[in-house]
Amino acid sequence: MIVLWANFKIRDGSIISLGYDITESKLSEEKNRRLQEQLGHSRKMDAIGQLAGGVAHDFNNMLGGIMGAAQLLKSSGRALDEKSLKFVDIIISASTRAADLTTKLLAFGRKGKIISTAVDIHNIIDDTVAIMSKTIDKKITIHTKEQASCHSVIGDNTAIQNALINMGLNASYAMENGGELSFITTNIRLDKTYCDASSFEIEPGEYISITVRDSGSGIEPEKIDRIFEPFFTTRKQGEGTGLGLASVYGTVQNHLGEITVSSKLNEGTLFTMLLPCTSENVPIEKKEPEIATGTGTILLIDDEEIIRITGKQMLKEMGFNVILATDGFEGMEVFKKQHNEIDLVITDMVMPKMNGREAFFKMKEIDNNCKVIISSGFTKDESLNDMKKAGLAGYIHKPFRDVELNQLLTKVLTEKPSR
Repeated sequence: MIVLWANFKIRDGSIISLGYDITESKLSEEKNRRLQEQLGHSRKMDAIGQLAGGVAHDFNNMLGGIMGAAQLLKSSGRALDEKSLKFVDIIISASTRAADLTTKLLAFGRKGKIISTAVDIHNIIDDTVAIMSKTIDKKITIHTKEQASCHSVIGDNTAIQNALINMGLNASYAMENGGELSFITTNIRLDKTYCDASSFEIEPGEYISITVRDSGSGIEPEKIDRIFEPFFTTRKQGEGTGLGLASVYGTVQNHLGEITVSSKLNEGTLFTMLLPCTSENVPIEKKEPEIATGTGTILLIDDEEIIRITGKQMLKEMGFNVILATDGFEGMEVFKKQHNEIDLVITDMVMPKMNGREAFFKMKEIDNNCKVIISSGFTKDESLNDMKKAGLAGYIHKPFRDVELNQLLTKVLTEKPSR
């Protein structure tokens, strides 16, 4: 109890003391202060997330061309010698790592595309531990304690695994002299009171709690509030990008969950991630299909020359005839003259003169049954809604692999046009 005392002197000289219970008032002030801090932190994170999304478009465009060229070089038809193949592998590896950085930025900004399927958290943890046991210092012992009876969630297997790996790696850096790293799961039911007080957009229901605990050096109190900020790192300059935990934060937001952190210097750190459970069955993994040979003519519209060059060759090796256009206006003009010969259009979204959206609707006016795929390094889902209603055939995120493109083309070209 918090009591405010006031003393009053009356006419006869005696003193009267009155006590006021201000416990509720003080608690409310403290609660409001915490909520204001959470709101300010959330707004700052959202602002940086918007910046991340803007950078991602151009970066993914260039990565798409680099990865595409490397894949084309590595194809068996070019018969590169062993030394040349090693250099190609270096290009692919470096491009993949760069693409992963962009994915982390997009995930942080809540702009990453989440695959909505049922996934098994225990399987993901087992895979994560298998990877980490081969990569972190052997002086660190990894433990798992999978106690959750409900361990399926709706989400993206890769994104969740990346989040766990990032937390695990972050923990390993804090245990230079060895220690213990634990992954623990339990189930918890969140009520409305808890959800309303959370700074995350979560709903009442059953959740799986995933705890990542280490026995490391801990995080300094003045730094813990910034731990999820992009480019903020407690490591030495040059030893980390500061994007690992920022991507974890974004992944949790994308999965409608919550993440908290607590730490004590020289005692260790504990991350707790809450994700909503599902009763859906986890689908059985399918083998990646081989690239199918196609026929027909595809109009490829992109303002980046590197995308046009690699995209054309990739499509030709799949069996397609290819027509190129450098922007939406040129693409629309080509389509106006040759739409009877064109079986499908692949167009970038952000381009000069006329963007992908404008070109799409112009082409729909010319031929309502035309099949169009949007390809972009950064596109918000809501920005495609009107195009989907108008008959958009598909969307593919840059940078993409040849097998991803081939699968989408096969699906779209075998679908009957709506009339």
